[in-house]
Parts: sequence; C-alpha cells; structure tokens
Amino acid sequence: MTNSEIAKYIKKLNIGTGNETIFTRSLSKNVDLGKVWSKVPKSTDNIVGNSAPYNFFFIKSDDGKYIGAVLDMYNDLHWFITPLFRKKGYLSKALKSVILPYLFYEREEQKISIDVYQIGERNYSNSKRVDRIAWI
Repeated sequence: MTNSEIAKYIKKLNIGTGNETIFTRSLSKNVDLGKVWSKVPKSTDNIVGNSAPYNFFFIKSDDGKYIGAVLDMYNDLHWFITPLFRKKGYLSKALKSVILPYLFYEREEQKISIDVYQIGERNYSNSKRVDRIAWI
C-alpha cells in the first residue's frame, strides 16, 4: 500500500465519501480503528481469493480531522501522516498511548521495519525518531 493510497482514504474520511468501503470505531479521542476495502464488493465478485479488508488505525487531530493512519500488516506497521501535521507528536502519542497497547492485547510482539532505501533519507530519519519515542 502506498502513501498516496492511504492519503486517499484519509481524504475520503474527512469529506464523508468512504461510507461503503471504510468502517471505523473510536478507540480514543484521537484514534479510530478502521476496516478498509479497496473497492466496494459486488455480488458478482469471485469470493475465492484475497478480499479481506485492510486493518487501519486512523489518527485525528484535536479538532477531529483525520490527519494520518497506521496500516497494521500484522508482521509490520506502515504509517503515514499528512504533511501539515508531521513533527507535531500525533503519531508518537497515538502509537504509545493507543495503538501499541491495543496490538499487544492481541499479540506478544510487534515488528516495525524502517528501510532508508524504501522511504528515503528524510522519512527514514523522521520514522526512526518516532520509533524511539513510541517505545520509551
């Protein structure tokens, strides 16, 4: 899943157009648990194959606007925060106070991989900083 795809889901939530493919429930003031289907299922779709939803944690600003997301891929996490809200502590706070405790309720460990070659030097540095803060 790319950052641009995640940004589209965030936009849909903010303008209210994801009602058929995105389902959320609140975990806290700033974090919603979400199930996301990449497209609306049809009765003619082949039911064999991978049609399971993506599991997300959607992060909200203090005024309730969706500003980021953490995709739970079970063996790894992928996070994206909209540029305007980066370096403001929303991701670190959400990971530390809501997302990681929620995940550890269901599993004993959670891996997070941060690869400079996949995300670039700038995002790598920022993600390493978030990783250190979230695990303290």
